[in-house]
Amino acid sequence: MKVRKKELDNLAEIIVKWIYIIVVCVFIALFYGYFVLGENIANAILAAGIILIFILFIRKYMALEQKNSTAKIPFVLFLLTFITRYSYCNFAGKYITQVSDFALTLSEAQSGLFTDALGYYRFYLHKFLYPFILHTVHMRSQPEILFFQCICVSLCAVVIYYIGLKAADYKAGILAAAIYIMWPAQIVYTQIITEEHIAALLMAVTVLGVICIFKRLEAVESFQSADGKIAVIESCIAGGAGGLCAFFKDWALVIYTALIICAIYALIRFNKAQRVFLCICVLIIFFFRGIVQGGITYMAEAKLQIEANNGVIIIQMYATLDPNASGGYNEALNSEYAQMAAENNFDFEETNRIALGILKEKISRDFDKLPELLLRKGKDAYANDDAMFWWALEAEAGEEFKSQFPGLYPALIYLDNIFYTAVVLCMIACVFFTRNKYIFFILLCILGGGMVSLLVESQGRYKYSIEPLWCLPSAYAICSLCRLKAGTIVSWIQLCENRCQRRL
Repeated sequence: MKVRKKELDNLAEIIVKWIYIIVVCVFIALFYGYFVLGENIANAILAAGIILIFILFIRKYMALEQKNSTAKIPFVLFLLTFITRYSYCNFAGKYITQVSDFALTLSEAQSGLFTDALGYYRFYLHKFLYPFILHTVHMRSQPEILFFQCICVSLCAVVIYYIGLKAADYKAGILAAAIYIMWPAQIVYTQIITEEHIAALLMAVTVLGVICIFKRLEAVESFQSADGKIAVIESCIAGGAGGLCAFFKDWALVIYTALIICAIYALIRFNKAQRVFLCICVLIIFFFRGIVQGGITYMAEAKLQIEANNGVIIIQMYATLDPNASGGYNEALNSEYAQMAAENNFDFEETNRIALGILKEKISRDFDKLPELLLRKGKDAYANDDAMFWWALEAEAGEEFKSQFPGLYPALIYLDNIFYTAVVLCMIACVFFTRNKYIFFILLCILGGGMVSLLVESQGRYKYSIEPLWCLPSAYAICSLCRLKAGTIVSWIQLCENRCQRRL
């Protein structure tokens, strides 16, 4: 009887595993293949050639064994990231002027008033914390804030390396960090004064925390295991980081959703002690997220003396999921939501309920227009990184910059389009190497981030703070391809030829 139960458990594990893999791989290939590669066939061909040359170039180095200590690697990666970002910010700083929300962030960090923008913070409370922190730590001028942001993104590179180290090996970690360091849009966007730079760091920390928890739990053998107790402590960190994410850009919701999906599979293959610790860890993550999020919300509302909304997804759904809307920023519908909130005395729970009811009616009435809207939103958000360059080199750059460096903007756009397409190609290739469960978890987070873009305002810059995560599956794919032997590739080609001949 026990043998039969074990066989059924193994069968269930295999079935669930392959359902997960097939679903995620298909959706990633379709999502990024359509929205990115479908619009850039020429770039995709060029990027594929560059990837092949790169793989051939580094193939022999990938075969080398680790001989020296890797203790200095994080410091080197931090330094390289900081040099590239800060050098660029020093170069561009004298030519740029912050605009739109970024100008407000700089102004509030300088003045520390905050009460002069209550109408803004009432609807977008997550925009309050960053300028408040900057003012509190005396980072109040543009050069000082850019320096601080360079520190944040440099730490992000280090965390990306550690994720790669934990998920695969130190080679994948170094390569992932190198991809991040060289990414043109990630360099240029550092000049924008925005909370998204901290969001990128917190996103990476949260992902690293979840992976560390799962690795600890896999080593648990009994309820007395030290690894289980350490996993509980790491859960507090992952939950706290996720709570902070809510006040920068809330990728934690996507990461936690991926965590729950992976936890369902883990519960099938874990032993009793592991299952108990896993449930405890998940509960602690959500508990600490709630504590941190609630505490900061209370502090912010007390400081501003208002009842505020810290969830912009309903606002953005109302303004961008209307089948007759553009999918991008919609001032008229945003104002309509604000009017509803005022009429309900800024009771956002009631306002959100009414807004969702109206949105449901609009979608029901023009449901046939929704697919076209979603496809348009996906392309606007994910076709390329052009929006990041537009804000940095068009909206913020002064006339002196544009006249002195007229060719820089188009050159960077072209270079980044190739780089961006290459990263996406590698990420899609990674779906064929998803035997690594941690890379699978990262792919799930990336897919979730893409799906969110279909719900919220479709701006190409919004993916900035989750793009560092793309570097990991891309690096893993390159490492996997570099390890393939020539005979394996020939065997694959012969297998494809044989199948084609049988069909003919």
